[in-house]
Amino acid sequence: RIGEKSMLTDLLAALNDGVWAYDITTQNYLFISPGVHSILEYSATDFQHNKELATQIIDPADRDMVLAASPQSGADGWLEITYRVVTKGGKTKWISQKKRHIIDESTGHEVILSVIKSASTSSDKNTAKNAAEEIAWTKNNLEALINNTEDYIWSIDREGKYVYMNSAYRKRITGMVGTMPNEGDDAYVHSGGTTKVKN
Repeated sequence: RIGEKSMLTDLLAALNDGVWAYDITTQNYLFISPGVHSILEYSATDFQHNKELATQIIDPADRDMVLAASPQSGADGWLEITYRVVTKGGKTKWISQKKRHIIDESTGHEVILSVIKSASTSSDKNTAKNAAEEIAWTKNNLEALINNTEDYIWSIDREGKYVYMNSAYRKRITGMVGTMPNEGDDAYVHSGGTTKVKN
């Protein structure tokens, strides 16, 4: 039995994923693999000395969602969730976590098992790169289409600042006022009674 436990510990320690087991009854970590440190930059000792650390490192924007997604005791299967954490070095990082509650047959205690891994894999980066390239391609084609018309096309925000304008509009305004408009400029600056026009 001791040999089996030692072998299981060695296997879990060899994984790149972070693995831990937390005894809810005693509020102690039964096991924390080295993978946790490589992903989160916090050591097993950090977690053992601060029982709230696993919650504290969750990015505040994701914390409520993560805490609400706690698996139910005795439920079959793993709960999987992806969220952001802040590492010990202050870096925000996406991780994927699988967790479940089990009852330890030898003690009768409820234990949370967790497995974490970095969510930014090379395939994710390639997917993001491809999506960014497709967006840029679509934007360039759309701008080419918009700038290939004599119609005047422009948009402004709620403050009356230019957001976008096509080349026909730029030429028209430049010809009228002698100054080429740019994104962020006040669209009403030459209209007189600016406040009234905006209202």
